[in-house]
Amino acid sequence: MIKIKVKKGVPQHMEANDNRTFDEWFYAVDHLLQYNLGISTDDLPDCPYSQWYADRLRPIRAANKALTYAQK
Repeated sequence: MIKIKVKKGVPQHMEANDNRTFDEWFYAVDHLLQYNLGISTDDLPDCPYSQWYADRLRPIRAANKALTYAQK
């Protein structure tokens, strides 16, 4: 399974003081995919990004969830 490597100890959720907008958060998810794998969110199946943002998932965790969705 393809995944972006996450440093040990990185929590699942964003810090309480992380006040990114959805667009800023989504850009971070897309950037992680492009930088690490050369693909974008447009290359993956539709995912519940807005729900993951509402759940305050870190962008790297959302990117890896999107990759998991694509490999099902």
